[in-house]
Amino acid sequence: MKLFLSLILGLGFISCQSQSAGKVESKLEKENNKNEQQDILGYERVYALPTELDEISGITFLPGNLDVIYAVQDEEGILYAYSLSQTEIIGQYKFAGKGDFEEIATDGESFYVLESKGTIYSFPVDLKDSENKVKIHIDLLQKGEYESMAYDPQDESLMVVCKECKQDKGSPQLTAYRLSILENGNLSLKNNIIVSLEGVTSANGKPVKNLKPSALVKNNLQKKWFLLSSIDKNILILDTEFKPIETIFLDKNQFQQPEGITFDAQQKMYISSEKNNAENAMLFQFKN
Repeated sequence: MKLFLSLILGLGFISCQSQSAGKVESKLEKENNKNEQQDILGYERVYALPTELDEISGITFLPGNLDVIYAVQDEEGILYAYSLSQTEIIGQYKFAGKGDFEEIATDGESFYVLESKGTIYSFPVDLKDSENKVKIHIDLLQKGEYESMAYDPQDESLMVVCKECKQDKGSPQLTAYRLSILENGNLSLKNNIIVSLEGVTSANGKPVKNLKPSALVKNNLQKKWFLLSSIDKNILILDTEFKPIETIFLDKNQFQQPEGITFDAQQKMYISSEKNNAENAMLFQFKN
């Protein structure tokens, strides 16, 4: 509950800012300093990202790491390592050619990158030792569009949620798939879960008939799932059974195109937003 309240307060603070998300870094630094001095309501920092990450679509941390955030963008099969302390890209690794890459997750041993058609790429986190070790996992999921995937340490599996799948059309629901990570590095479909949207409402109070998720992450401390929807500008919080608990609404003026969400080792939440009509892609950091 403490985390949820701080998120609401932090997001509320964002919505009342006069600065737009696309201001240049010098103005962002001034705003950051102001925020740090006044310690305002859970909001901590915002980063203006380099042009390589204009189309940033997924973010994750390695377990225990607080400085380097790993990101993918949805046009090139490249993994970027971005240092929060240096505010710059400090490394990159090409794992595939052009494609539509939407999400990234890690179990600490491998990175997993989700392509919109449901294909998953995996390779070791030791990027120096990753050459020719990229595995491509196909035909694990039903045909559809996918942008959300996260690692669940509880049973060492990957969770993938449909953005748009045939079986969900016409019903207030989402289909989620649990994939087992096998000892040989392969993935296997374990089961699927129907996420009911009954009782979930939009910002104007109307029932949500459909939701188009763009990112997923598990808060391991709270044991809750955070499902981000860029189109709907909200975060749906779910319990371990994938039953909706709460909804956080995002300010569309601040978050141009929020496509990525993750937590670091201290359970601070990060949301990345593509450039869209702003001057830069952005990375927002919140206190835990």
